[in-house]
Amino acid sequence: MSTSITSWKLSRDSATLAQILTFLGPKIEQTKVVSKALDGSVYIQTIGTGNKYADVTIFATRDEMPDVNEAEADGALVSVVYRDVQYLGYIEEAPDWAEKIAGESYTATFKLLIDEEVSV
Repeated sequence: MSTSITSWKLSRDSATLAQILTFLGPKIEQTKVVSKALDGSVYIQTIGTGNKYADVTIFATRDEMPDVNEAEADGALVSVVYRDVQYLGYIEEAPDWAEKIAGESYTATFKLLIDEEVSV
Protein backbone atom coordinates (compact mmCIF):
# COMPACT_ATOMS: atom_id res chain seq x y z
CA MET A 1 0.00 0.00 0.00
CA SER A 2 1.46 3.32 -1.10
CA THR A 3 0.36 6.05 1.27
CA SER A 4 3.29 8.27 0.28
CA ILE A 5 2.10 11.71 -0.71
CA THR A 6 4.62 11.77 -3.58
CA SER A 7 2.44 9.24 -5.45
CA TRP A 8 -0.74 11.34 -5.13
CA LYS A 9 -1.09 13.04 -8.53
CA LEU A 10 -3.57 14.82 -10.77
CA SER A 11 -3.04 13.86 -14.40
CA ARG A 12 -4.57 14.07 -17.85
CA ASP A 13 -3.73 11.67 -20.70
CA SER A 14 -0.93 10.15 -18.55
CA ALA A 15 0.73 13.57 -18.12
CA THR A 16 1.07 14.77 -14.52
CA LEU A 17 -0.62 18.13 -13.97
CA ALA A 18 -0.17 18.70 -10.22
CA GLN A 19 0.50 17.19 -6.79
CA ILE A 20 -2.53 16.23 -4.66
CA LEU A 21 -2.43 17.74 -1.16
CA THR A 22 -5.86 16.75 0.16
CA PHE A 23 -8.71 14.57 -1.08
CA LEU A 24 -11.97 14.66 0.85
CA GLY A 25 -14.44 12.10 -0.40
CA PRO A 26 -15.86 10.40 -2.18
CA LYS A 27 -19.17 11.89 -1.16
CA ILE A 28 -22.58 11.53 -2.81
CA GLU A 29 -24.61 14.54 -3.85
CA GLN A 30 -28.27 13.52 -4.06
CA THR A 31 -31.48 15.45 -4.73
CA LYS A 32 -34.06 14.67 -2.04
CA VAL A 33 -37.59 15.75 -1.31
CA VAL A 34 -38.45 15.53 2.39
CA SER A 35 -42.09 15.79 3.38
CA LYS A 36 -44.03 15.30 6.56
CA ALA A 37 -47.51 13.76 6.63
CA LEU A 38 -50.33 15.00 8.84
CA ASP A 39 -49.76 12.10 11.25
CA GLY A 40 -46.10 13.20 11.70
CA SER A 41 -44.55 10.52 9.51
CA VAL A 42 -41.55 11.68 7.53
CA TYR A 43 -41.12 10.62 3.89
CA ILE A 44 -37.90 11.01 1.96
CA GLN A 45 -37.95 10.67 -1.82
CA THR A 46 -34.70 10.59 -3.77
CA ILE A 47 -34.73 11.82 -7.35
CA GLY A 48 -32.45 10.07 -9.83
CA THR A 49 -29.09 8.68 -8.83
CA GLY A 50 -26.57 10.64 -6.82
CA ASN A 51 -23.32 12.02 -8.21
CA LYS A 52 -20.07 11.02 -6.53
CA TYR A 53 -17.63 13.84 -5.94
CA ALA A 54 -14.59 14.80 -3.89
CA ASP A 55 -13.11 18.07 -2.72
CA VAL A 56 -9.50 18.17 -3.93
CA THR A 57 -6.63 20.51 -3.08
CA ILE A 58 -3.59 20.53 -5.38
CA PHE A 59 -0.12 22.06 -5.42
CA ALA A 60 1.19 23.27 -8.79
CA THR A 61 4.03 25.30 -10.22
CA ARG A 62 3.50 28.35 -12.40
CA ASP A 63 4.17 26.16 -15.45
CA GLU A 64 1.59 23.53 -14.40
CA MET A 65 -1.25 25.99 -13.71
CA PRO A 66 -2.26 26.53 -17.37
CA ASP A 67 -2.52 22.75 -17.93
CA VAL A 68 -4.85 22.38 -14.95
CA ASN A 69 -6.96 25.33 -16.14
CA GLU A 70 -7.08 23.87 -19.66
CA ALA A 71 -8.22 20.46 -18.37
CA GLU A 72 -11.12 22.18 -16.57
CA ALA A 73 -12.02 24.40 -19.54
CA ASP A 74 -11.96 21.45 -21.99
CA GLY A 75 -14.10 19.27 -19.71
CA ALA A 76 -11.33 16.67 -20.01
CA LEU A 77 -11.28 13.37 -18.17
CA VAL A 78 -8.67 13.63 -15.41
CA SER A 79 -7.16 11.08 -13.07
CA VAL A 80 -6.54 11.56 -9.37
CA VAL A 81 -4.40 8.95 -7.66
CA TYR A 82 -4.87 9.04 -3.90
CA ARG A 83 -4.00 6.28 -1.40
CA ASP A 84 -3.88 3.37 -3.88
CA VAL A 85 -7.11 4.38 -5.64
CA GLN A 86 -7.36 6.05 -9.03
CA TYR A 87 -10.40 8.29 -9.40
CA LEU A 88 -11.39 9.19 -12.97
CA GLY A 89 -13.60 12.22 -13.36
CA TYR A 90 -14.03 15.85 -14.31
CA ILE A 91 -13.13 19.16 -12.69
CA GLU A 92 -16.54 20.75 -12.09
CA GLU A 93 -15.54 24.43 -12.18
CA ALA A 94 -12.42 26.57 -12.47
CA PRO A 95 -9.88 25.89 -9.70
CA ASP A 96 -9.67 28.55 -6.98
CA TRP A 97 -5.94 29.42 -7.02
CA ALA A 98 -3.93 30.82 -4.10
CA GLU A 99 -0.31 31.90 -4.33
CA LYS A 100 2.16 30.08 -2.04
CA ILE A 101 5.52 31.37 -3.29
CA ALA A 102 5.18 34.50 -5.42
CA GLY A 103 5.53 33.66 -9.10
CA GLU A 104 6.57 30.06 -8.41
CA SER A 105 4.01 27.82 -6.71
CA TYR A 106 0.29 27.80 -6.08
CA THR A 107 -2.44 25.75 -4.44
CA ALA A 108 -5.97 25.34 -5.74
CA THR A 109 -9.17 23.68 -4.63
CA PHE A 110 -11.84 22.21 -6.85
CA LYS A 111 -14.69 19.73 -6.90
CA LEU A 112 -13.93 16.49 -8.78
CA LEU A 113 -17.01 14.77 -10.25
CA ILE A 114 -16.08 11.09 -9.99
CA ASP A 115 -16.98 8.86 -12.92
CA GLU A 116 -15.04 5.73 -11.93
CA GLU A 117 -12.83 4.33 -9.13
CA VAL A 118 -10.07 1.77 -9.70
CA SER A 119 -7.66 0.21 -7.19
CA VAL A 120 -4.01 0.62 -8.23
